[in-house]
Amino acid sequence: NECDFIHALSPVPHQEWERLMIRYEGTIPDGFITVNGNHYVYGERAMQHGNGNVTRLQLANKYTPDYYGVLFAIMAYCLYRSSQNDIFAFAAHPPEHVIYRKNMAEAIKGNWLVDGIDGEKHFTVTAMNTFDEPEGGYYNALLAADGKHYQNPRLAQGSVLAIDIGGGTTDFIGFSPNGQINEAVRVSAAIGINQIIEQLQVS
Repeated sequence: NECDFIHALSPVPHQEWERLMIRYEGTIPDGFITVNGNHYVYGERAMQHGNGNVTRLQLANKYTPDYYGVLFAIMAYCLYRSSQNDIFAFAAHPPEHVIYRKNMAEAIKGNWLVDGIDGEKHFTVTAMNTFDEPEGGYYNALLAADGKHYQNPRLAQGSVLAIDIGGGTTDFIGFSPNGQINEAVRVSAAIGINQIIEQLQVS
């Protein structure tokens, strides 16, 4: 399964949540969620929410339980049909964020009780590992869904440059014909889609 949404998060005060539950007769609507007892609106719905207190953190500031952890819990809720224990999570990051791996692990490891449109689910994250975002793109193109067989063998036969254009950075990783990373071609440029959009808005 896949789940994607804008990484935007806004807390919902308790009184507002109570009014929401009355309005929807006790059913949590799509885009709203409770994580470990705290209420949130997330994704596109958060961008449209009326209180204007939308959080979209960048760089190291986002690797905290209250932001990165909550977004992970929402993603797990979206991906899994039922509660899951002993989750080993994999998380992607820009190459230069490898120094925050410990922060990322501390942000998501532990217990998450999530209640949303599909009812209550519980998740326990016991361990995690990380990888550079361009690596994910390379292996997604190279390997089949089982992660063991090639779906595009030609990629394994030559040198490949993987380019990942994100919101704040554009990252490059080179791969040798044997699939090993060429450390001389692992760079990140501080420009992404967000800056391009801002420039277009100015012009």
